[in-house]
Amino acid sequence: MASLAWSVSVGAGSGPGLTGSGTLDAGAVTTASAEVDAGTNQDLALQIDDVTRVAMLAVTCNRYDGSITIKGGDAGDPALVLTGPIFAFGAVAQRLAASLGTVKVTAAAAPATPASVSFLIATSLT
Repeated sequence: MASLAWSVSVGAGSGPGLTGSGTLDAGAVTTASAEVDAGTNQDLALQIDDVTRVAMLAVTCNRYDGSITIKGGDAGDPALVLTGPIFAFGAVAQRLAASLGTVKVTAAAAPATPASVSFLIATSLT
């Protein structure tokens, strides 16, 4: 069993914002990362076929300019364009992909630099 601490703070310099924090008990934690050259895609084996076990999904990237897309392993999974990090919990995380067995990471041809994408997934054991 792993206990994950999370926190978020978002706001304008002198305007509205929000903060939150908590802990999440997980049966297992999976991390994976990929570096994808411009104009190519890469399949990343996360080996999580039962998304009903996903308690938290976090995805970060070295750029959020819309040039990076991730897509779960099911044909009906949506392509998610990374315009910011993804943090999703429980049922919301489970709606992002029907399968996380393999995730396809695609980098547009521009910019020409490689993209680094990282995943952290907390799952329950049952």
